[in-house]
Amino acid sequence: MEAKATLKTYRQSPRKVRLLAGDLVGQSLDSVKVTLEMAPKRVAPVLLKLIKSAEANAREKKMNTENLRIERFSVDKGPTMFRMRPRAYGRAFVIRKRTSHISVVLVSGEEDVGKNQKKESVKKEGLKDSKTQKVKSKKKVAKA
Repeated sequence: MEAKATLKTYRQSPRKVRLLAGDLVGQSLDSVKVTLEMAPKRVAPVLLKLIKSAEANAREKKMNTENLRIERFSVDKGPTMFRMRPRAYGRAFVIRKRTSHISVVLVSGEEDVGKNQKKESVKKEGLKDSKTQKVKSKKKVAKA
């Protein structure tokens, strides 16, 4: 089961928000809260509030809130406000005020972690095997 929370049109560029949000994926909720309380970024209190909202949504769904972790943190581009600034010789300079759409997905339990890791390892092993088979077959053809 998963719990979600979203924040639309947050007035900071997605690039700056992703700097902090990217490091939080996969961590437990307790460690994320500590990290965000100590982070020196402007977006840190906003992300903390968003995570608390997702946790409250998990409680409403009757999920176990003790072992929640962040599965996905997506920061997408929102609408951009354009402003004009006068410059020399009667020209105008465009100022772009960018916004972000932030969403977080929380999952509970250790069972989800194991499933995802197994799928990834199987995919990686399959890729390695197929590559080595291609290389071996090329060498056999070259020798013959």
